[in-house]
This record gives sequence, structure tokens and C-alpha cells, in this order.
Amino acid sequence: MPVKVVIINLDSALLKVDVSEVESKLKDILGVEGDLKNLIAEALLKSSDQSKAKAIDEVLKELEDKTAEEAEIDQEDLEAVCTLKAIGVKLALVTMRGRESTEKALEKIGLKGIFDVVVTRDDEPEKALQIAKACSSLGYRVDEALYVGFSRADAIAGAQAGCLVATPHRVLQALSQMIRVNSLHELLDIFRFTS
Repeated sequence: MPVKVVIINLDSALLKVDVSEVESKLKDILGVEGDLKNLIAEALLKSSDQSKAKAIDEVLKELEDKTAEEAEIDQEDLEAVCTLKAIGVKLALVTMRGRESTEKALEKIGLKGIFDVVVTRDDEPEKALQIAKACSSLGYRVDEALYVGFSRADAIAGAQAGCLVATPHRVLQALSQMIRVNSLHELLDIFRFTS
């Protein structure tokens, strides 16, 4: 089945973001060791302690504000998104950021208004459901979508949603149909889109 919509994860596929500081703060708040980059939403959802939930939310808001102001995009990736739009591919964006931070980041990198739909954690806090929501908002099924996400959590969410996934992670190829890429512009080189 041909791809009719491309869904891009803002943080892992478009923005260049350093999360080491927020990971450290969240580890202290939660008392958990390990890589928390992909567990932020889960920590928010599972925290029953209101003071912890509030502290987590404050750390995330601080990170989102800082990274929205400092947002950068690779020029070739910017051109890839614009090329997809120009050839008539429907574009959706999903992110675990809040709506306000997302809009600021998109404006900073020059992509505000280019996406046909934007789904943030304010709309849906679970990544696989964000993908499904983006598809349904555009009138497509998830099996008509290509999800572009470069973290392991993205690849898993795309597989759970049931769409084709563009990711650099080989280990997850058995979970779903995968296209192995490391960037958006590389995706244009190996995958043929039709409008």
C-alpha cells in the first residue's frame, strides 16, 4: 500500500536537543537510574505523587522552553520536509512536548504552518496513540502512514501503531515494516513518494 501521509517526530527527527540536564533532574526526582529520555511521558502518567508530578512537569517545561528558543534543524532535513510538502505528501507532526513549546520550536526552525496536523502531549500523551490520532485527523489509516522517528521509543511506537517506520534501529526490524535511515534527507534518497 502506498504511503499517503508522513508523520514526523519533532524531537528525535527534526530538532537537535541535548537532554542530559533534564535526564539528571528527572533521575533525582524519581529516584531511578538509567536513560530517561524515552520515559518522560511514562513518568508523567504513572506518577501518583502530586508533588512529584508537579516537579516533573516543571522540569519538562523548563527543558521545552529552553530547547524551543535554541531550536535548530539540519538544512538538508528542512529541505526534505519542504520537498515532501511540495510534491503533495500530507505531513503530520507528533511530539511529547506541550503545544506552546511545539509552536515556538516550529517557528524558530521555519516550519510553522507546514504540517497538516500537529499532535502534542496536550492532545494525547502516548506516542502510538499520537500516530493514530494524526492519521485519523487527516482521514487515513495507520497502514497508509510512514512514521519517522529516530529513537528506540519512536520505532516501538510506530510498530505498535501499525505503520511503516523510518528509523536507524536495526534491532526493531522484526516488529514492523522498517526503512533504515539516519535522517529525513536520506529518506528521500531511498523511498519514492507519490502524491
